[in-house]
Parts: sequence; C-alpha cells; structure tokens
Amino acid sequence: MPKERHSDTLRTASLLVPTLNEARYIGNCLDSLVAQDYEPEAIDLVVIDGGSTDHTCDIVKDYTKQFGRIRLLHNPKRRQSAAYNIGIAETRGDFVLVIVAHAIYERGYVRKCIDFLEQSGADNVGGVQFAKSSSYLGTAIALATCSRFGVGDATFRYAKTATSVESVFGGTWRRTTLEAIGGFNEDLPISEDYELNYRIRQRGGKIIASPDIHVAYCCRDSVRGVARQYFRYGYWKLSMIIVHPRSIRWRNLVPPVFVVMLLASAAIAHRSIQGALVAPGVYLLANLIVSVVVARKRDLRCVFVLPAIFVVMHLCWGAGFLWGALLNGWRHLNSDKSQR
Repeated sequence: MPKERHSDTLRTASLLVPTLNEARYIGNCLDSLVAQDYEPEAIDLVVIDGGSTDHTCDIVKDYTKQFGRIRLLHNPKRRQSAAYNIGIAETRGDFVLVIVAHAIYERGYVRKCIDFLEQSGADNVGGVQFAKSSSYLGTAIALATCSRFGVGDATFRYAKTATSVESVFGGTWRRTTLEAIGGFNEDLPISEDYELNYRIRQRGGKIIASPDIHVAYCCRDSVRGVARQYFRYGYWKLSMIIVHPRSIRWRNLVPPVFVVMLLASAAIAHRSIQGALVAPGVYLLANLIVSVVVARKRDLRCVFVLPAIFVVMHLCWGAGFLWGALLNGWRHLNSDKSQR
C-alpha cells in the first residue's frame, strides 16, 4: 500500500529505481543512495524490478532488511516506463526522482536536485551525465557517448553550465507535475523520459541540467553492448517521433542519412571508385580528427579504438531508425490493404 504523506514541513522524496538484471551495479547504486545527506525519514526508496533472472532481487532484499525505507516492487510489464508509473502510484513523496541503477550518486545528490528544482523554477532538473568505466574499452565508450560527435546536441551529456535542455539524465519532478502530465507513456520502452519531457516543454515547462549535480554513469564496456544499445535507441526514437512528429531534431536524421549514403556509395562503386569513396572518406577523416581531440581529454590511448566505437554508434543508431521506418511502413501498408 502507498505510504502516508509526511508532515508538510518536511520535503519528502520518492526515489524510483527500475531494474532488470542489474546485479552487477545495483549494490553500488543503493550504497550511494543510502549514504545521501538528506533526511533519511524523508526518503521513500523503491526498487521496481521487471523480472530479473540474475541476483538483482536477492541483493535488493538484503538491503530491504537493513534499511526499512527501501522497498522492492515488481513490474509485470517489464518496461521502464511502466516501472516509473508503478513507483509514482506506490509512493507519496512531494518530489519524485528517477534513479538509473547502473549509476553512482554523490552524497548530496537528492538535496541538490530538490534545491535546484525549487530555486530554478524548472519543471524537471538533473545533473550532467558523467560516463565512466574502469576498463580501457569502457573508458573509450564513455568518451564517445559524452562527445558532440557521438551524440550531437544532446546537451545534458556535456553541458559546462546550468542549461535548458530537451531532456535530462534521470530527472527530478514535483509530484504535482507528473500527475498533471499523466505519467510516463508505457508504449515506449526507450525514449520514455524524452517523451515525457517533450510533453512538459509543450505545456511551457522548462528542463534544466546542472553540472553541479554529480552522477557517475557506468556505461557499457563492450562493443556488442554499445551496438545493441544504439540500435534500440534508433529504433524506438522513430516510435517517439511518430507519436510526436514535431519533436524530430537534426541529430535524429544524421545517422540514418549516413547509413543511406554508405549504401549509395557501395551501389556506385562499380561505376566510380572515387565517387564511392567521397562520403566514407570525409566521415573517416572527421572521425579520426575528433577521436584525437576527444581522447586527449582523459586517456590518449583511447584514440586507437574511438574511431571504431563512433562507427558502431552511428551505424547502429541509423540502422535501428531505418529498420523501424521499414517495419512501420510495412505495417501501415498491410493496414491499408486490410481496410480495402
């Protein structure tokens, strides 16, 4: 049953942590949350699990025994968007914070988010995503996913000052804001946060990212993991655009256009090798230059793998977007035939 609302003099916070096979990360995440400098009695922390097949739930249950304010809920729909809505319904904090399980939060994270939300007058705030990894390949992936060349103008990944953004890592809302907007769209397993923030912005709301709010995101540390992640990003971004056509941004079109250009280059290779090499040649040159610049920021050795990581990110995102377009076009065609 939902908990009773705390005294009006205390700013209560609901922390929602969706999980699905997060055994590798959930312990460190929860350690950082129970160590917050916010009043413990003002925090209602719920982990909403989507049917993990690893030891995630066992680890969480150990924490529920140690810390009474941590609860484990179950998400039969499995999707993050559904987990968020379950968490909203089962908690009563004045503020709602979405917590990513494979991230570690600074000790003042909850306090800073709520303070900044109130001081800024924004409708949603969050920190700038600092991706990290302990491995060589993971460090290179972290650099790629926090660079303009890798993610375009997704400002919340690299902003240096408090900035209005389209979406933000995690997120902190007043409960009244989420209730007024109708919660998360459960039809979207990816981009559900962007979609909700888009609806907020359409109502005149503001989303702000602040680099003073620190969170370390534990990124993928394998090429296969990045490839799968970015293919899904591209595929479900198209679904988001279908729901809100006016939400499309130039960065959404660059990867699929890049993939189409590569296919066109391959198609004309038998006629003109020089013509076929123009598009991939320009991209490769830009990729190599950016890789050197980006690698110098943290570890110059990453320059040896960064170009390949950028290629994987761009190709998989673009391919996912085009595959989504193909499938949606096919469904639309079949729907038209069935109605004739």
